[in-house]
Amino acid sequence: MKFYKDIEKVIEYIETHIMDINFDEIAKIVGMPMGLYQRIFSYICGVSITEYIKKRRLSLAARELIKGEKKVIDIAISYGYQTHASFSRAFKEQMNISPSLVRKNTCELKEYPRFSFQDNDDTYYVVKGRRVMAELIKIEYEFQEQKKIIGYQKQTDFQHAGQMWQEYFSNGFSEKVKEIENYNIDVGIEYISLGYMRNFDDTGQAFEYTIGKYFEKDTIVPKGLTSINIPAGLVAHGKIKGKLNDILVDAYFLLTEAIEKNGYKIDYDNFYWCDVYTYDGYCSPIEKGEEIIVLDYYMPCIK
Repeated sequence: MKFYKDIEKVIEYIETHIMDINFDEIAKIVGMPMGLYQRIFSYICGVSITEYIKKRRLSLAARELIKGEKKVIDIAISYGYQTHASFSRAFKEQMNISPSLVRKNTCELKEYPRFSFQDNDDTYYVVKGRRVMAELIKIEYEFQEQKKIIGYQKQTDFQHAGQMWQEYFSNGFSEKVKEIENYNIDVGIEYISLGYMRNFDDTGQAFEYTIGKYFEKDTIVPKGLTSINIPAGLVAHGKIKGKLNDILVDAYFLLTEAIEKNGYKIDYDNFYWCDVYTYDGYCSPIEKGEEIIVLDYYMPCIK
């Protein structure tokens, strides 16, 4: 996968600029907004970029302590800590021993080694990429006219997005959307609702989330709901099959890889991520007690 090659480049950049890391430069390396890339890095490596950097700095600091050539406070400052106490606290949390014990060389270190997906020797720790369990069964490229999404909206993150769906159906938002269903736009599939993500923050975890439906661009928005105007443009429409949790984890990777292989690029300047829950692919299997479902996804792209 391209993601693994990109992570090798990012790791190389981090290791060679460990005390002077520019996140804008990382975004250039991978060719996407940093917020989105944080999500990919965390998924594949099992740790966020900022946490990886912190762990690597402390491991390098430990090696300096073993050498015994510098004072503890000088090492602390050189690795980004302003006080002896803050350095000792972070160091002990990772290594399970204090810097002073390392200096005395009385305990074995628990270093955090450099990640690599290629080498497997004493220097590199090979990260085992998580197996992709879901399956992309279909992808099409469609030009969509300008339209509007009307629904329930707020800032959330991946951990709490599911709670928003409960709020949408239990607090009357879905009923308000249903009241204006005469203005729905036909997108070629029958669906119960959609989730629309945009404006990811720099962590890649938080975003603006809207749950609702597609409507004509001039539809009046009912009180208590929010609208988003979606400009006309080319989109990739993918169908992904599997267990719900596997789909939610793997969808971005599957769709992105397919887009690139087909000679398209993701339109990051107008990026959004839309998952659509259809009657045939989602509702019907769930009602029958089946685990395997199909979700529809839309993402803006460029030829």
